[in-house]
Amino acid sequence: MTELRPYQLEVLEQIEQAIAAGQRRILVTLPTGAGKTVCAADIIRRFNERGLFSLFLAHRREIIGQTSQRLTEHARPQRAHQDHGAAGGRPGGVRRSASRARAHA
Repeated sequence: MTELRPYQLEVLEQIEQAIAAGQRRILVTLPTGAGKTVCAADIIRRFNERGLFSLFLAHRREIIGQTSQRLTEHARPQRAHQDHGAAGGRPGGVRRSASRARAHA
């Protein structure tokens, strides 16, 4: 699993506080290269551990591939998988990526 940087941990804590305060629409902005995908993967992992579902949307295949890789890296042994896949913009375009991200103890 990727080690989060201090500012990423701070962002994640602010998100947790906003959720605890009842905010349902939260926007996070970070500069290029600051680890938005890593933060998103960690948020998704935290939600999965609570039995909650997440939806991550992106407009570029490259970002979907990068996100799939980060989800795989962030899977934890206690939650052995995080289902993820991609939906294409063509008819019948729903496809499954390499199925489940697995974490091995």
